[in-house]
Amino acid sequence: TRRTAFLFDELSLWHSASQYALILPVGG
Repeated sequence: TRRTAFLFDELSLWHSASQYALILPVGG
């Protein structure tokens, strides 16, 4: 259970990071 929660947290973090990576170049 804890491992799955950690994986989900990492996934959400990766998703937000990818969104920022897509938004930053366009905004800049």
